[in-house]
Amino acid sequence: MIKILTERKYNQGISRQTVYEWEDDISEKYNIPLLFMDSYKAHPFARLLRKIRFPKAISWNQNKDILLFFAMNIDLLRILAWYTPNVIPILLDVTLDEIDEVYRITKNLPIFWVTAISLKEALVKKYPDCKVCYIPQMASDRYLQETIEKQSSIIQFGRRNPVLHDFAKKYVDNHHGISYIFRTNDSSKCMIKYSNSIQTEIGILQTREEFINYLLNSKICLCSTPLTEHTRDFGDNIDFLTARWYESIMCRCHILARTSNVVKPELEITGLINLIDNVNTYEEFSSLCDSYLSNNALSYNAAFTFAQTNSAVYRGGVYIDAIA
Repeated sequence: MIKILTERKYNQGISRQTVYEWEDDISEKYNIPLLFMDSYKAHPFARLLRKIRFPKAISWNQNKDILLFFAMNIDLLRILAWYTPNVIPILLDVTLDEIDEVYRITKNLPIFWVTAISLKEALVKKYPDCKVCYIPQMASDRYLQETIEKQSSIIQFGRRNPVLHDFAKKYVDNHHGISYIFRTNDSSKCMIKYSNSIQTEIGILQTREEFINYLLNSKICLCSTPLTEHTRDFGDNIDFLTARWYESIMCRCHILARTSNVVKPELEITGLINLIDNVNTYEEFSSLCDSYLSNNALSYNAAFTFAQTNSAVYRGGVYIDAIA
């Protein structure tokens, strides 16, 4: 029997709530039960072995349930491997220097997934027998609305791209009444609304609902990949699209982007290449903002078509077909 292993019993972080939406969508569509993981704090021996980096491969037993698990990173797998068999991870964040350990942890599994093509290629190049597959990230389609009214102008969540940030502030400075919402560099601090050259603190996002409401209300979302401007380092030539890109389309935001050539295959596979604008100059940025801010939202038909092959429900079918 296939089950979905979930952290939700003890971890309610906003980033996890994104994953919990995926789990719920897949569980409901395919009638797959959730298995609630207990806190890793309940396993001191496994935690000790993880701390001293004494590795163990996830064991595989064909007579036991198969557990799909959205792993934010490799760290929790280091603990799970000691007491939970048949965990098939979908790894969201993996660095290049972790691929040796990823291979060792997963070597008994019939399949597992990573969400960066470049990482999958690196694993297969070094370990030809590795059972890794690539699958893009996703978003729940529950937020896709045919009728939508957007009141805010430009938003950039989370990891801040300095080029897009400067473009947005310059555009706001040159256009009275336009607003730009962004997060401070410290994730524990508040969001900022910038308008008419004035910065106003608008509080910390406490819930998933608040986050989504900001997206639903914004006409333009600024997105970038980690390798672009090196805003986060996953290793040489490791780059990928995060859930933010998919959520933005589901919330019918226009995306102004900064991407590397490494992610071009993923942009093509997902269809995002036809839905985003990769900007290199302020002049491009300004012209696109003029156009998109004069309209309300990304076309519903474009977003709906995108959702057919990029929703959590669709990805769930891929997982199930591969392991059934």
